[in-house]
Amino acid sequence: MGSPRISARRQWELVSLNRSSLYGEPAGESEYNLLLMRLIDEQYTNTPFYGWPRMTVHLRDKGIPLTTSGFSV
Repeated sequence: MGSPRISARRQWELVSLNRSSLYGEPAGESEYNLLLMRLIDEQYTNTPFYGWPRMTVHLRDKGIPLTTSGFSV
């Protein structure tokens, strides 16, 4: 017979560590994503009735390269 199994949660408690310390910091957003989010937010604030077709035209007019499936980098 082997020794009883201790759950991962209990093991972390025994060594006084948070399980979240296992994970690193989130990578954050790229500069490109931040630009896109800002442009979309600004335009949506001014014209909340724009759907994706008009928003696509707006972004293309701003020089943002778009593909049929979304943004291209």
